[in-house]
Amino acid sequence: MEKSKTYVDHYKVKGINVVWEDQPLLSCYTAVDSLEYLKVRKGSGKAVDQDKDSSGGVINLLPELVRPFVLPASIYSQAIMMPSILHRISRFLITMELGAEISNRHTPLERELFIFELCVHNI
Repeated sequence: MEKSKTYVDHYKVKGINVVWEDQPLLSCYTAVDSLEYLKVRKGSGKAVDQDKDSSGGVINLLPELVRPFVLPASIYSQAIMMPSILHRISRFLITMELGAEISNRHTPLERELFIFELCVHNI
């Protein structure tokens, strides 16, 4: 695939006509640079992100293609927490299901064997 030499060429390929060809680009930072609760953390407590590009989260935008989008801060803060909340609910339900499965065993020996089998198969 051939790389475009300018943003104007890039957008022409996409079917978007840029009217003002000499406009300066807007350098924007990504909106969320907070903790991602579902990523693996190393000693510092910061999330490790293998997918982060070398630009450090900077996005260059053409001003004529940018439109304002109003989103209340309360909805925004709730939306960024949703993956973590859903992950915790999922893990809680799995734990409840496992607890019910263990308690359905009739004798203590059956319970111990069931837990042992789980440990052996999950290692």
